[in-house]
Amino acid sequence: GGSRHGGGGGGGGYLTSTLTATAQTYSLVVGAGGVGVEGSGTIGTNGSNTSAFGLTSIGGGAGGSFDSSTIAQPTSGGSGGGCGYFSNTVAAGTSGQGNAGGAHSMSNTYVNGGGGGGKGAVGGTAAGNQSGDGGAGLQFGDGYYYSGGGGAGTWTAGYAGDGGIGGGGGGNAYSGYSGAVGTGGGSARNSGGAGTVLYNNSTLTPGGAGGANTGGGGGSADQSGYSNYRGVGGNGGSGIVIIRYAA
Repeated sequence: GGSRHGGGGGGGGYLTSTLTATAQTYSLVVGAGGVGVEGSGTIGTNGSNTSAFGLTSIGGGAGGSFDSSTIAQPTSGGSGGGCGYFSNTVAAGTSGQGNAGGAHSMSNTYVNGGGGGGKGAVGGTAAGNQSGDGGAGLQFGDGYYYSGGGGAGTWTAGYAGDGGIGGGGGGNAYSGYSGAVGTGGGSARNSGGAGTVLYNNSTLTPGGAGGANTGGGGGSADQSGYSNYRGVGGNGGSGIVIIRYAA
């Protein structure tokens, strides 16, 4: 997820296929989730790709941050990261794998970012006192949802975005206002983490992490790189390869 006034991280790419396997060695690569950062005008990393049987799922995009410069814009990925406050470029998802991140809300009253995209839906756009929720993931045949987007944090008296169903992490909120942190996205193999309340006491405070082995995006920080506020974007969830076969 994004750092200062950031957008949620995008969910990892989601692909399914069928094939006829032969007796041989196959190489499977499970990608790590993106890593969130602390500070203003900077973003975390995209998630790493996951590959198997000739298919490659693209890692989720990073959420944007509090700056209009190029380096603070959200990035494209399997699903795109959400816009931070002042970052103004919506990040696309990869065709067939995910969706775009959500837009921010420019307001003198509320400081809210957009949610990261998910496999099943685009990231939520911030509106009024509500930061963008992470886009929903998609259900697989095992009954779980995967690749939910991360929710965006809120700095003012608003409500942080919830992580998308399928392992998205929730966004942070500040202790000095009457807002609320975002919840983690459930219905997943491992649910996304909830956001955290930030205090002005130099304590590192990460957004909610994406659920392990779900490809869920991380939730964003609210304030960072200012005074003693040390919000950190939440890390994304790692990928997974699921093999189903006829008995």
